[in-house]
Amino acid sequence: LSITNNGVTRPPSTVDGVSEIVPPSTDDDVRIVHVISPYVVGNCDAPFCPVDQEQSLVMGSMLRAVKKSRGPVLLAAATLPEDAAAVPPDFLRLPLTRSTATEYTFNWFKGNQLPFIQDIFDGLQNSSTLQYDYVIYTNADIILHEDFYNIVRTQIQAGYNNFQINRQTIHSNTTDGNHINKKGVPYTVQDLDEIFSFDEVELHPGTDCFVIEKSILRKVDMGNLFLGTIPFANMLLLQTSYFAKESRKFESFELNATYHLGDDQVWRSSAPKLRIMNQNINNAVADLVPAWKKRCDQKRRSKDKDRLIIGEYCT
Repeated sequence: LSITNNGVTRPPSTVDGVSEIVPPSTDDDVRIVHVISPYVVGNCDAPFCPVDQEQSLVMGSMLRAVKKSRGPVLLAAATLPEDAAAVPPDFLRLPLTRSTATEYTFNWFKGNQLPFIQDIFDGLQNSSTLQYDYVIYTNADIILHEDFYNIVRTQIQAGYNNFQINRQTIHSNTTDGNHINKKGVPYTVQDLDEIFSFDEVELHPGTDCFVIEKSILRKVDMGNLFLGTIPFANMLLLQTSYFAKESRKFESFELNATYHLGDDQVWRSSAPKLRIMNQNINNAVADLVPAWKKRCDQKRRSKDKDRLIIGEYCT
């Protein structure tokens, strides 16, 4: 085990080059592991290769936020074998084997297979050496404020054992598919401060940042829902909130902690993408809806005042 110059715990590598999962320091009362699922982009632009601009900014923001964190944070990246190169050296790699490309005869677009969210959670939970109290999951296009992990710790200390942080949407100019800064050149990690101070921002109703206590994560079963399209976020929100003692969804401007460049909603932009979105909906209906309809009916009849208010999540 070694400590990088970014202050991040770095794991040793196995013979096959896959990072071993090692425990973070236990000198803090809350141990956090933050996992994303990056992917390699075929025709990437030189400053960002082997990923795209958004992912480069995301991982750079994570490393910057770790440096400012008051306690240890372990960064992890769950990837398929063909996307291993997308994992920075300061991240632990969690290997994945399944994707929409292996399980279905159609996909969004060639070169971007969509992993299953439960496989990511299983990778965390099946490790005998990875020690953590809370898991943070964010989509691979969610940029973090430099105080993100301290903001998260503050909410944990406030008593929330499950919460979500909605992003702010930044509408910057673009050129050649990249978002550009005030100088007219593509944003890089050196421009994070400009992103944090951007004036033209909008709230976003969707959920793409989850902070989950380990005991809650053990109860979550996401079936065959995969990333990249609805309804995986809604189902994760339902399940984690159902099992939580104290849950909250922070809206975009409450914590000012996460950002997204643009609001393209690519999963709605073509017939093939709509088809795979429908597959995810069908997976939810087949795997999860019957059991959760029963649970929600039972909770509606409960008089336990400490339980979740059903009207918000079970309708």
